[in-house]
Amino acid sequence: MTTTLCFLDCEFTDLLQPELLSLGLVTLDGREHYVELDLTTDIGRARKMASSDFVRYGGVLDMWGRVPGATATEWEMGRRTGEWLLGLAVESGARVEVAFDYTMDFELMEYVVRDSGIWDRVREVVSSW
Repeated sequence: MTTTLCFLDCEFTDLLQPELLSLGLVTLDGREHYVELDLTTDIGRARKMASSDFVRYGGVLDMWGRVPGATATEWEMGRRTGEWLLGLAVESGARVEVAFDYTMDFELMEYVVRDSGIWDRVREVVSSW
């Protein structure tokens, strides 16, 4: 079976107790998916406060709100990501290989998709690389 390669990068609170803030995926042919946590929710405010100085003051959170429609609750982040991956697999007729440079990125993606209730379907078409 052929595969579609997709690159993953996440922003998260800190290295010691990482909690997802944003997630981006891009394929070699330029298809993109990006979601970011709504920082106005209780969870968003708590994660902002739990973020490292680098995340809060190093330019990471300064980038929030620049991509129209990207802001979401944590559940929506997982659902949108899972549905995008499922759609990519159907559209390409292939499994989706997710490449990343830091294992925590894939783990955070898995957690958020799992929490949205569709990980069992997603894991059938996605593998890590």
